[in-house]
Amino acid sequence: MKRPLALALPLLLAATTGAHAALPRLNAECPTGLSIHIDAGGPVYINGRQAALRRMNDNYYEARQGNATLSISLAADGTPSLSYTRDRANGICTLKTATAADAADDHAGAPRHAPAALAPAATPQGARAPVAPNDMAAFCRGEAAGQYGTRPRYVKSSRATREDGGYVMRGEVDKGREGISRFACRFDAQRRFIDVMALDSDGE
Repeated sequence: MKRPLALALPLLLAATTGAHAALPRLNAECPTGLSIHIDAGGPVYINGRQAALRRMNDNYYEARQGNATLSISLAADGTPSLSYTRDRANGICTLKTATAADAADDHAGAPRHAPAALAPAATPQGARAPVAPNDMAAFCRGEAAGQYGTRPRYVKSSRATREDGGYVMRGEVDKGREGISRFACRFDAQRRFIDVMALDSDGE
């Protein structure tokens, strides 16, 4: 007996989009310069790039992007814990403070964002590993997305330029009805990430 198309289509979409209701919305950082962003239910982004997500069971998932594998475990109360493997390195990831997101905009697919102004908070140099030149743009988009509470696909960044003894990448975040916000990702001379700094006069 053939399954009715009206019932088969939602199942097909669920299988191809990688959505998993148990996954919480969160941001995290892992050693070796990995920046993690997970939307509620998926997808998972590693350094701004969408990872291939695989559900092992209701409490364990794996996400792979390039040479990095992220393991996501959920406790009985839903508390997440993340660990990573990248080449020969492995370890525990640190969860970042969750950013409150506004309700979705009226038009479908509109970006979600945090209403709070972006405050540049420098990360101590040496606390992170250098970011490979080819990964800097994706890393910058991932960090900006986490700071603004949106998805990396709504973030654009330029090429890195040498400034003040380090590297700077300028970009824009599409905040839907609130317009475009400009920012700059800063890296030190060794390409270690420093911070995301707002460039708009209103600080948003």
